[in-house]
Amino acid sequence: MADKHEISMFMKELRRLLHDYKTCNKEFFKKKISDDILLLSSVIYENQIVRYEKRMMKKVKTYEQTKEMGQT
Repeated sequence: MADKHEISMFMKELRRLLHDYKTCNKEFFKKKISDDILLLSSVIYENQIVRYEKRMMKKVKTYEQTKEMGQT
């Protein structure tokens, strides 16, 4: 999993790639840029999904612990 600094760098590069894709006139290069955009996007958004899931699991554990304490 990438840290916040790496994700920030990936997002900056993604913006640059999106700009390059929009301004490129050659289909061959647009395809290559598109592949890079997809790869980088998957890294960025997978990382965000993993963080979200970890936060949700913490909330579930806290809820379960609170519930157990109330039942005993």
